[in-house]
Amino acid sequence: MTIDLPSPAKTLKIGTRGSPLALAQAHETRARLIAAFDLAEDALEIVIIKTTGDILRPDGSESHSDDWSAPVEDAASLGARLAQELLSRAGAGFFDWRAA
Repeated sequence: MTIDLPSPAKTLKIGTRGSPLALAQAHETRARLIAAFDLAEDALEIVIIKTTGDILRPDGSESHSDDWSAPVEDAASLGARLAQELLSRAGAGFFDWRAA
């Protein structure tokens, strides 16, 4: 299977929740992918995924209910094949959480 790597003309969007932890994890993932595949900085874009379970409070903070996992799981499954392909190409030295 041949996969074209992300580029500024064809960006890869990394979907994440908007919490500080989720954003930190997304930025770490983005940085590692850029380094591992020698990608341009603007080849990967972080996109916050809002779901029906995300409720914005009057003070601007978010409240989360239990009704958010299905849309996130659907979005995550779309990128699973690409993630597996990128990991298979990463080679030695790239952190693979499956082996940890």
